[in-house]
Amino acid sequence: MTAGPVLVTGAAGFIGRAVCAALLDRGAPVRAGLHHSPLTASLAARGVATASAPLDDAKALAAAMAGTTGVVHAAYGGATSSLADDVVRLTKAASAAGVARVVYLSSIEVYGARTGEVREDDPPVPPVGDYGAAKVAAEARLAEWTAAGPNRSAVALRASAVYGPGSTLWVDKMVHRIRAGAWGDFGSAAAARAPLVHVDDVARAAAAAILAGPDGFLPLNIDGPDRMSWNDYFARLAAAAGAPPLRRVSPSRLTAEVAASLPAKAWRRLGLPGLERAALAPARGELALFRRDARYLTDAAAETIGWEPRVRLEEAIGPAVAAVRP
Repeated sequence: MTAGPVLVTGAAGFIGRAVCAALLDRGAPVRAGLHHSPLTASLAARGVATASAPLDDAKALAAAMAGTTGVVHAAYGGATSSLADDVVRLTKAASAAGVARVVYLSSIEVYGARTGEVREDDPPVPPVGDYGAAKVAAEARLAEWTAAGPNRSAVALRASAVYGPGSTLWVDKMVHRIRAGAWGDFGSAAAARAPLVHVDDVARAAAAAILAGPDGFLPLNIDGPDRMSWNDYFARLAAAAGAPPLRRVSPSRLTAEVAASLPAKAWRRLGLPGLERAALAPARGELALFRRDARYLTDAAAETIGWEPRVRLEEAIGPAVAAVRP
C-alpha cells in the first residue's frame, strides 16, 4: 500500500476506535469516518484526521474516501436489513475513488447453528438468524465487488463475540443483568464454549488485513484463545463486578423466566415502571448461542495475514468491567 490514509468507518464506535489505534500503532495514517458520535479524546490526541462518513450520504462518503488507500468498514448502521446495501454503497464509493482494498467486520453468525470445528469454507447450518443472513448477503456483495475489477482485495473478518471496555452487548449489558439479579448459572443451557475475542485482537486483525491482505475475497475466522463455557464467563463477570455468586437456574425455572420476559419486555418498551428484572432474562436467541458448541478455527488468519489472538480473558476482564457505568 501507498502512504495514503486508511478510512475507518464507525471510527467512534467500540470496534472502530480500536481499529484506528491498531493502525496508528503500525505507523499507518488514519482517517476516522464519523457520523453521529465525535472522535474519542485519545485518538484526537494522536492527531487523527476526521471526515463525515454517513453510509446513506453518497456525496459525503465519496469525499471521505478521496485520497485513501483502503477502508475498514466497522460502522453499523443500526438496521440489520441494510447491511448488504451499506456494503454496496461503500464499495461503489471505493471504486469511484480508486480504492481497491476493503476490510469488513463480519460475524461467526454467518455459520448459523453449525457446531464442532468450523472453517471458513463450511456452509451455514439452519437456522441462520436475521443478523447472520444479513452478514452472508453483505459478504456476497463484497465477493462480487472483488470479482468485478482487477487487483481488488476484500477481507471479511468473521469475529466471534467481541468483548472489552465499551462492549455494550457482551460486557455492559451482561453486568447490568447480573447486578439486577436477572442472570445466573444456566446449567446445560449455557455449558457450550463461549467464543469470545478481545476488541484489541479484532483491531489487530483488521490492521493486518487492510495493510497486507491478498487480492480477491477472503473470509477469516477471528476468535480468541480462551476455552471456557458461557456459565464460566458469566461467573467471571460477576466476580469482577463484585456481585454475589450467580444463582443456579434449573431448566424449568429458565423456561418460565424466558416466557415471562416477553410480556415484561413489552411492558418496559411502553415506558411503564417495574418488571425490569423479568425483562432482562435471556432471550431465546441468546440461549441458542449459549448451547451452540462450536470452535471457530483461526488457522487461515495465521497463514494469510499473520494473525493470532493474544489477549486472554483473565487479564482483560477486570478493565472491561471497570469501564461499565454504574
